[in-house]
Amino acid sequence: YEFQTSAGMLQASNLGHWEVAFLMQHHGLPTRLLDWTETFATALYFATRAPSESAAVWMLDPYLLNAQTCRQEEVLDIDADFPHNYFEYFIADDKLPFPGDAAAVLPRRGNIRLASQRGLFTLHNSREPLENRYSNCLRKFELRADSAAAAKRFLRLAGTDEYSLFPDLDGLCRHLKGRYEYLSTTRAQLWSTADRNLASKSR
Repeated sequence: YEFQTSAGMLQASNLGHWEVAFLMQHHGLPTRLLDWTETFATALYFATRAPSESAAVWMLDPYLLNAQTCRQEEVLDIDADFPHNYFEYFIADDKLPFPGDAAAVLPRRGNIRLASQRGLFTLHNSREPLENRYSNCLRKFELRADSAAAAKRFLRLAGTDEYSLFPDLDGLCRHLKGRYEYLSTTRAQLWSTADRNLASKSR
């Protein structure tokens, strides 16, 4: 309720409990949700967004997960397959039992970030990581540290960047800042190579 009250005109006025939870998750507040995407490029972008020596892309079989946790071999529709809402399952004083440890759910992509990132969620009833209990539903692809440059090149060619995934003014400014930093670094490297070549020829 504090999020809805404080957000005011920054959010639509007709959002339901599920939509508010999705909005909170996409803007950095802790929820019972974990972000996933339908596209490899988006997953790779977030895996390599910050420098790291242990980057990885995880692949989930949502059908197998739901078959094991909810006895339904399909990605669940957040409105059609759940008789109650986020508040009633996870926040209310007299919480209603959630039907499973975790569930892969298809949200209504009502906010622009969720739509641009082709987002989906897993919804969790406990803090235990999925890989600890449902490792057969997951596959981890670790990225070597020396593959970061190649990944960045692929993402530039694919047009996957801050602005395509965060299509607002903040995303645009981060994209422009990153692009000009990249161009500046690339030009400096080219000039350095040219200077070395000239020095070599003059000897």
